[in-house]
Amino acid sequence: KKYGFDHRKMVLWIDNWRKKQKLPKIVLDLACGTGKHIEQFKKLGYKCQGIDASAGMLKIAKKNVKGVKFSKGTFQKFKLKIKVPLITCFFNSLTYNTNISQLKKSFNNVHRNLEKTGLFVFDIYCGKAENFKGRKVFDKGNMYILRTMIGKTTPKGFKSYMRYDIADGKKRYKIEERSLRGTFTVSQVKKALKSSGFKVLYSNKGYAVGGMITFVAKPL
Repeated sequence: KKYGFDHRKMVLWIDNWRKKQKLPKIVLDLACGTGKHIEQFKKLGYKCQGIDASAGMLKIAKKNVKGVKFSKGTFQKFKLKIKVPLITCFFNSLTYNTNISQLKKSFNNVHRNLEKTGLFVFDIYCGKAENFKGRKVFDKGNMYILRTMIGKTTPKGFKSYMRYDIADGKKRYKIEERSLRGTFTVSQVKKALKSSGFKVLYSNKGYAVGGMITFVAKPL
């Protein structure tokens, strides 16, 4: 919350859109991670399900949120037995599509799994990709965390490297993640949505933080 990442606030913002469109409380969260947003949707009385490409994330989500169906899947290939009225995707996850062609395929698949009167709500970084290096330390009691982040633009996409060095007084841990992300402008995202059969209802700050933009779209 200190940096603006308030899961409940984000979910309430989307719930207001659901009310405007008079949709039932049913949601699919793509790239659901450990289920933090689904937890908030469930508190509001939603019937929820989550999809993520990471088996590790899903394992944690299943422990954190009971009574919710969590499945392994990707943006471009997930397939629901029954279409849903609301699909969400948080924290810039759609930039794991590294180019416009991949992004369109993901949008096309979302469209196939969304009800005709439904909403697709997501946030995505639409700022200029810039190289960066950063280190941050958390040191309190027996807990010490050093986070190192490096980002670099390349012809194939934006490469990022994140490393956590953790000590809790008993053990030391090292966690590393390398990823390749796509970078898109607001105009590119809108065109990709339109070509995938969506009408953009909203594209502005919304619930997002930093350089991310919130999009609300519905099938044409």
